[in-house]
Amino acid sequence: MGHFIATVGDRRLASYTKSDGRTFKSILLKLPANWNKYDELKALPVDKAAERAEEIGLAPMSESNVNKLLGFVSSFWTWAENNYDDSPPNPFKGLKIKRQRNPRAERDPFTDDELRAIFSGPIYTGCKSVRQWKEPGDLVPRDAGIFWVPLIGLFSGARLGEIVQLYTSDVREEGGIRFFDINDAGEDKRLKNGNAARQIPLHPTLIFLGLLDHVQLRRDEGPTRFFPDLHMGEDSYYSSPFSKHFSRVLSAAGVKRRKNAFHSFRHSFEDACRNSGISKEVMDALQGHGERGKAARYGRGYMLETLAGAMERLHYRNLDLSHLCCGAG
Repeated sequence: MGHFIATVGDRRLASYTKSDGRTFKSILLKLPANWNKYDELKALPVDKAAERAEEIGLAPMSESNVNKLLGFVSSFWTWAENNYDDSPPNPFKGLKIKRQRNPRAERDPFTDDELRAIFSGPIYTGCKSVRQWKEPGDLVPRDAGIFWVPLIGLFSGARLGEIVQLYTSDVREEGGIRFFDINDAGEDKRLKNGNAARQIPLHPTLIFLGLLDHVQLRRDEGPTRFFPDLHMGEDSYYSSPFSKHFSRVLSAAGVKRRKNAFHSFRHSFEDACRNSGISKEVMDALQGHGERGKAARYGRGYMLETLAGAMERLHYRNLDLSHLCCGAG
């Protein structure tokens, strides 16, 4: 909002128009990601920084980042419309960049070779320390988020933000079934949408690899968060720092490319569901995708027992993680 006001001026609320929104969008389209970290730009006002970035040929930020920033400023007008009689129409309505809707066009699933490389790195075979996770050593950090978060992503299909914000109380048990309770019941928790609230049974591989020991450790220590070692970013998202860390993991493993990232685990999970004979409807329930049409209007969804049965069938045919078992090494 500060950059928007610096661009178009601090005026009466009713005076802002669509033209102001378009002006700000045109500036964002020229700015590189993290533009205020560039020596050539950081001392400049945002509009001048955009002009300078274009002059010296800096690559602009991604369309998804532009949309994210437009959404931040747009949310103010959504609030204003609900609270003030003289609020104008949202000047950012309809200005987001129309993007290709097929998620596969943005991210690929991991290949079998990439998964083997990720889970054969020093974090999983022995590193020097949690901070020096790239260096081979004797430590396998089973009590750290850098060890468990990718494994949970692979075997739950959950979004990164949903995993890193878990509380210890979100690992629950009912009727002998242990599951992740994905919810936003906490001041520092949020969900993408209403469909994201769900229960994901723990995959047998996570239990085999010792996740329940980590659960007990955290409960004995007493922190609220399941991964207290993973900190919130400056943007108030826990996922942002870990996303950057995981990009470095992929680079260190020699498998980083433009169309893979942590979100690729969700695509890998989908492929594993299909190859394991799990129906699309059950897969959607596990991943927090909403049902469409009349199916969305009736019933309560799948029973926990049904979801647990699907998890027991789900497997990655060409991936052996037996070296990660608690007793291994």
